[in-house]
Amino acid sequence: MEAEIFAICDYSKIQDDKLNIFGVFDSLRVKELPLVHLIFFIAGRVRFEDGEMGKYSVRIAITNSSGEEPFEPLILETNARINIGFPVYNFCKILTNIRFNKYGRYSITLHVNEKPLKSIPLIISPLM
Repeated sequence: MEAEIFAICDYSKIQDDKLNIFGVFDSLRVKELPLVHLIFFIAGRVRFEDGEMGKYSVRIAITNSSGEEPFEPLILETNARINIGFPVYNFCKILTNIRFNKYGRYSITLHVNEKPLKSIPLIISPLM
């Protein structure tokens, strides 16, 4: 299995088995802390090989530079069923009112069956 797409964005939607992603970003520059980001999405696509069909646990964890998880992990779908003939799993998850109390680099990691597949940064920095 492979994470073909994994992104933080302004908006995402799945329509007709197509993953639509708009406004991809990896950093936020803010005037002051705490930052309460009203709305953003985490979206992605995992491709499976034919022999990997079955049930999967999909989870997203956000960690800070100290390795702490300041937010509860996101459970997207505890039993994602991957159908034969369409070996991809598209997902998008809306996050609202997420509060960042510290500047720095956060890592957002996609896990499938507790195996980390892909990690992307989110950098919170002061506006200069």
